[in-house]
Amino acid sequence: MATETGESTVRGTALPLVPGALAGGAAWLVSYLLTYVLTSGTIQNSGLYKALDAVNSAPPVWKLVGWLFYNAHVVNSDVPGLFGTTSVVNFISRVDAFSPVLYVVPPALLLAAGIVTARRSGLGSVAEAATSGATVVVGYLPLSIVIAFLVRVPVGQQVAGPDLLTAVLLAGVLYPLVCGAVGGAIAQIAD
Repeated sequence: MATETGESTVRGTALPLVPGALAGGAAWLVSYLLTYVLTSGTIQNSGLYKALDAVNSAPPVWKLVGWLFYNAHVVNSDVPGLFGTTSVVNFISRVDAFSPVLYVVPPALLLAAGIVTARRSGLGSVAEAATSGATVVVGYLPLSIVIAFLVRVPVGQQVAGPDLLTAVLLAGVLYPLVCGAVGGAIAQIAD
C-alpha cells in the first residue's frame, strides 16, 4: 500500500521508499564521483594506460574508475589472460597507487544516506530507524546493476570488468542494506 508521500506500508509501518531511493542514488553517485576524483589521474598517468591509449585500445577512464568503484565494495574484477584464462583482481589491494581510503568511501556515504533517510522518516524505535535507513538499497541497487554492465570492456573474445554476481550481491544489496540500516540506527540513537 503506498501513501501520498511515496512511502509504502508494511504491517502498518511506513517505509520511506522514495526518500530512501533518493538518498541511495545520491550516495551511489557521490561515491562514484569521489572515486573518479581520487583515481582518474592515476589511471591516465599510468604507463599501461598511455601505451594502450597510443594505439587507440585504452578503455575510457570512467569505465576503469568503475572497476575501482566496485573494488571499493570488495567486488573483484575479472581480467582475461592468456590462453582463455581469467585473473580475479582487486586493483585497490594490488596497486600501491590506489589508496585503501577508497574502501571507506561507499560505506561512509551509505551510512550518511541511512542517517538522512531515518531522520526524514521520523520513526520512533531503533529497529524502525534501521529499517528506514536500509531503504537506501532501493536507489543503490539499480545503479549498481546497470553500471556493472556498462563498465565492462571487451578484450578479444572475452570481457573484463567487475564480477557481475558479486557486483549485484555485495555492492548492490549487502552494502546498502547493512550500512543504510546502521546509519538509520545511529540516527535514532544520536537523537
